Amino acid sequence: MLARPRTQLALAWVIFSVVSTMYLAPPVISGPTADDLGVSAADVSLLPTANAFTQVVLAMPAGAVLHRIGVSRCVAIGATTFSLAATGCAFAGSLQALLGLQLAFGVAACLSGPGPLTLLVNSWFDASGKAFAVGVLFTAFGVAGVLWPPLCAWAAAEVLEPASPTAVPPAEGLEAKAPEPQTRARGAKCSAYASRLPWWLSAWRVWSLAAFSFWVMFVTQAFNNYLTLYLATEADVPLTTASAYTSIIYGLNMTGKVLFGLLFDHQRANAYAIAALALWVLGCAMVPRVNGSGELRPGAVDGTRGEGVSHIQLLAFSLVYGLGYGGVFILMQSKPLQLYGGDAGFPHMQGFFLTWQRVGTIAGVSLTGVMARGADSEHAGSFSTPFKWLPLLAALAMAHFAGAVFQPRICTTSCGRGVQRGVQPREVGMRWQRMASNASDDSRESTRA
Repeated sequence: MLARPRTQLALAWVIFSVVSTMYLAPPVISGPTADDLGVSAADVSLLPTANAFTQVVLAMPAGAVLHRIGVSRCVAIGATTFSLAATGCAFAGSLQALLGLQLAFGVAACLSGPGPLTLLVNSWFDASGKAFAVGVLFTAFGVAGVLWPPLCAWAAAEVLEPASPTAVPPAEGLEAKAPEPQTRARGAKCSAYASRLPWWLSAWRVWSLAAFSFWVMFVTQAFNNYLTLYLATEADVPLTTASAYTSIIYGLNMTGKVLFGLLFDHQRANAYAIAALALWVLGCAMVPRVNGSGELRPGAVDGTRGEGVSHIQLLAFSLVYGLGYGGVFILMQSKPLQLYGGDAGFPHMQGFFLTWQRVGTIAGVSLTGVMARGADSEHAGSFSTPFKWLPLLAALAMAHFAGAVFQPRICTTSCGRGVQRGVQPREVGMRWQRMASNASDDSRESTRA
């Protein structure tokens, strides 16, 4: 194991930045890819969906593999798979070939993506620094977003990828300590059926956080996947300008991840979480729309006036949404780590959360694409309707998180019994007896007075 966790975090950051590029590249270069392959932009949008679908199917099995052979070996296998698939992607001549390679990228992401790397962070850092470390790790996703949107030649962009993993030091240097299994609470009796199930499957808060992850990924991935096309088609923003502002969003996304990751390690983490969610909802609502005000079209060279949006609108939207998106993403990734990172079976639980996240990604991207095509030909290709619904769904996700977090802190034993976190059932009963005794003593003293 390497000497310092920060050094290991740096190596994990490089791996994640390389893996992220293959997920981010298809949406932002969908236009040139569609032109070269002779397909529609909607067909190209299936590429990240294929990646996400693979991760949905393999998320839970990958958790079992991580538990059996270790995180470091999985990261090494995933990085190798990624490099081979990226090499083939540069020479793919059809959409079917690209779809097949995206399936391979999904396998690589399950073995060396956010799930395994988050488990490494859980091993390297204590509770007071986990959220910040996760925030630093996931800035790699933002770096990939900053670098790739301006690229136009998709084949040239893809051909750069196979050499990227060579910059990653040997993945065997990344090691993780398995969490110590927790013992069953004294006095807890399990039925034969309950003892066969993981304890967290009966924990209400685990399911609530999983549903929150679904809604976050539903909104953000639909938003991000179609943002460039929306700005180009609905807001009349030139493609190069839209790509530039997409890069700004990813740059601010990195700032939000580090900033809120640091704040989430404080005692008032829930208050900062609500602030991040509020920024995210506000950013979704601030998406530029054509308002007929006659402002200059961004990037127009002839100076003509017409319906469009201004650079101020785009910059304000990018600022608020970028920071909020970064904060909410880290909230989704770090909250389960803070609550359950030391519990037995956390690798399996992490696969459970990732499954919900990938399902949200597929649902958001797919439903947004269907709504964009419209029920009739008159409104086909319009993103106006889905982009009106996404802010509302973001607000519902915020309300869902508030309802899930501001509840009594309950943990679950291995057979699903809810007890106060860190308190054994017998101790809970003794505490209630002491409270009742103190209350009776106070009442007698008040009567005497």
